[in-house]
Amino acid sequence: GLKSVAVKHGIALQTTVRGSMFGFFFNQNEVKNYDDALKSDVNLYAKFHANMLKRGVYLAPSQFETGFICSTMDEAQIDFTLNAADEAMAAL
Repeated sequence: GLKSVAVKHGIALQTTVRGSMFGFFFNQNEVKNYDDALKSDVNLYAKFHANMLKRGVYLAPSQFETGFICSTMDEAQIDFTLNAADEAMAAL
């Protein structure tokens, strides 16, 4: 979902999912290791993070951390998050 929202707004975003863990980097290129991750736009992440907080979505404060989907989350919460991401990326 985040990747689709980013594409819609012309924002370069790399996403990764492993089970219930997810991560994403504001980066033109695939992120395969730490050196690749260091080439990501941390300033853009900070702006996105602040915009998500304004919309009630609390993400990890660093682009280098992992997010988790837990069993208490439902489709409505995921949809809420993606709608917030759409608004936040539009504001970037």
